[in-house]
Amino acid sequence: MTGLRDGDMITPEAVLPLIGRADGLFKNTPPGAGRILFLNQADLPGAAEAGRELAMLIRERMPGAVDAVALGAVAKQGVACHLIRM
Repeated sequence: MTGLRDGDMITPEAVLPLIGRADGLFKNTPPGAGRILFLNQADLPGAAEAGRELAMLIRERMPGAVDAVALGAVAKQGVACHLIRM
């Protein structure tokens, strides 16, 4: 779906097709359902910045594709999350 090959870097640009395709991340989503894209491991170096970049790309190129992007870090101790509303 992304056109990436083994070993290619996963960039915010490469993730866009997964969001917009009918058979992508939101396939079988009921009509009218809210769509929140949760990006885990945002506590890793550079991950939160890449998540914010992806949110901006979605906002610019795919308006209405998601209602929010959540940048988080799920761990045994709990969940830390930052929500970017679209």
